[in-house]
Amino acid sequence: EVVSPLDALGRVNSSLGALATDPGTNVAARTFIQCAIADLGGNNGGSSNNGAFTLLAAKQFGAAVEKMEQAIYCLDSAAAADRDLALGQFRLVLAWAGKSVALDVVARAEAVATSSGQLKAVREARRLIAEGDALLAAGGYAAATDKYQKAIGKVEKLLP
Repeated sequence: EVVSPLDALGRVNSSLGALATDPGTNVAARTFIQCAIADLGGNNGGSSNNGAFTLLAAKQFGAAVEKMEQAIYCLDSAAAADRDLALGQFRLVLAWAGKSVALDVVARAEAVATSSGQLKAVREARRLIAEGDALLAAGGYAAATDKYQKAIGKVEKLLP
């Protein structure tokens, strides 16, 4: 099933919420899972406007993908704290969501790019996405997401 990046974040956040309250998850891992939930939903139980959800809805694409990357780092720490947790699928979905946002932003920037400098920025963004894809294929979820965030940064200012 194909879902939007926002829907993907919601599904990951919901699943992480269940893990964060599961008494079978060790305390250290739960703390790191709660860190990921805060990066996705925002601080103060989601009432702050600094989570990936709110940033994405506000069209602050680079900042939203950066929060996705931070959530992946939290999940990396949770996985290290509890080797029995299967968190790879969540990290992968977050990286894919970041890639999806980057591809959309770059495509929209390319559609309005006219100057040689703007076109160069689009090419650089596409190169960063390709680098991210190589990292993602090697299991480097956070590193790939960082490349996607940097790609957005190259062209986000071109968007109307």
